[in-house]
Amino acid sequence: MELNDSPVQKSAVEIVIQKEKKSLRPVGPQVIIVCAYLLVGMSVGMSLGHTSGLLPQLNSVNSSVYVDEDTGSWIASLNVAAGPFGSILAGITMDQWGRRKITIVANSMLFVGWLLVSVAYNVPALMVAKTIEGFARSMAATTLTILIDELADPNFRGFILCFIMTCVSGGVVVISTLTAFLDWRTVSGVATAVSLLSLFPFFVIPESPSWLVRNGRMDEATQGLIWLWGPRRETEVQEDLEFLKTRHSSKVQGCRTVQDFQKTCRAFFTPRILKPFFILHVFGTIQVFCGSSILLYYTVDILSKIKEAGGGQIIDENRSAVVVFFVRIVGNIVTTLLIIRIGRRPIALTSGIGSSVSALALGVLLITLSTKGTSPGSGEIESWLVFVLTMLFVLSISTGYLMLPVLMLGETQAAHVRGFVCGYIYTVNDLILGGTLKFYHSLLSILQIHGLFLLFGISCLLCTLFVYAFLPETQGKTLEQIEDYFRQPNVMWITRKKTSRCETRTVNGSQKLETNVLGP
Repeated sequence: MELNDSPVQKSAVEIVIQKEKKSLRPVGPQVIIVCAYLLVGMSVGMSLGHTSGLLPQLNSVNSSVYVDEDTGSWIASLNVAAGPFGSILAGITMDQWGRRKITIVANSMLFVGWLLVSVAYNVPALMVAKTIEGFARSMAATTLTILIDELADPNFRGFILCFIMTCVSGGVVVISTLTAFLDWRTVSGVATAVSLLSLFPFFVIPESPSWLVRNGRMDEATQGLIWLWGPRRETEVQEDLEFLKTRHSSKVQGCRTVQDFQKTCRAFFTPRILKPFFILHVFGTIQVFCGSSILLYYTVDILSKIKEAGGGQIIDENRSAVVVFFVRIVGNIVTTLLIIRIGRRPIALTSGIGSSVSALALGVLLITLSTKGTSPGSGEIESWLVFVLTMLFVLSISTGYLMLPVLMLGETQAAHVRGFVCGYIYTVNDLILGGTLKFYHSLLSILQIHGLFLLFGISCLLCTLFVYAFLPETQGKTLEQIEDYFRQPNVMWITRKKTSRCETRTVNGSQKLETNVLGP
């Protein structure tokens, strides 16, 4: 029934909405969640940035473990190739054995991987260690969003996830800086210590109440809600518990039998599951071709190719790479600060427009510079223009596009398939990224550096159009409200019904009025 059909229903829904806005969980548990995943994010970031600094040291004749370029490429490939297996395993096992337990397993494996890297004294041992590290990194990255989505207050969920993604970028900068000054074994030892410290907070954080309720463990779910709400908040604890019972009473409780597996498969192929799966899958896949990950892995090479194309050089490419890393962090921080105030869609659209314009402008400028000679007085101006456009592209794509697919993946998927869907999408994206990185040099030889940035710009433009049409606004909404939005008949956000709707649910014999839309 529409709100304007009944003043009584309208006022009732307004009360529900006001209560949702005012009923915030205590800060203490949220801070513990942030601290726990801060260390996980740092550890994941250090793993992402380690290989680029490790291989040059291993290629040195003075290295305790010498490798040539071919062997070095195998070490890097094994580290990346193990990632998809970690992602899909994490996705499946989280739904079966719990979010918290698999998070602890993933971080323990990452600790073991780092420890083996730091003590490896021959090439086979180093290959095994980097494979374990890459496998565990992807497991940890997959678990990173889901437990936060299910534990964090809806009003701060986006801020917490953005802050953790900033920590991931910070981990890349830290490992790159340490590798520039310290031996790779010492750096691996530091990363080992960080991954070990990341384990301890998870012995305090409870399991996801949503997962516990779906698996019939009501006492543990109650204790988890008490931890989240704090003492003397029994009313909120009971309301949340009853609501979760109602939401999950008809859900499939895992895949313990063949019949349960068949029910899960049938439940997956329904519009309310397929719509968010399609939207976030496409959003994440296009991201691979927008250039953020390619620029992360080939920063120095891309900057040197820009110089060779006539872009000049304000500072050398190695120092420029450091500037790129810091600009990425600035973009992450901007997203973290803005995500609570303005929501997902405005940030995504701003990021898309900025990255599209800067990448296309840089591509056109590089074509111009490569096809004509520069006049004596204009070289420095053009060099500065290329440098500014490059950094503007990095800043724009880091302010939104780099973080939102990870942030929104867990919160948009239905609870009973969240683990599997996240694991699957991470796996597919890793495979696409791995193939793109493998053929990067071939792609560059065909397109040249200007064509590569034109590809980035066109991809960013297509992604912006997709975001405008399909991506929902989820800021400040509960996971249940988000799930209810995808029950509506529309697929595109721009074709949704903008009037709020309500429905009556029967809970323990009494009727409760609930809202089920994300916003205007």
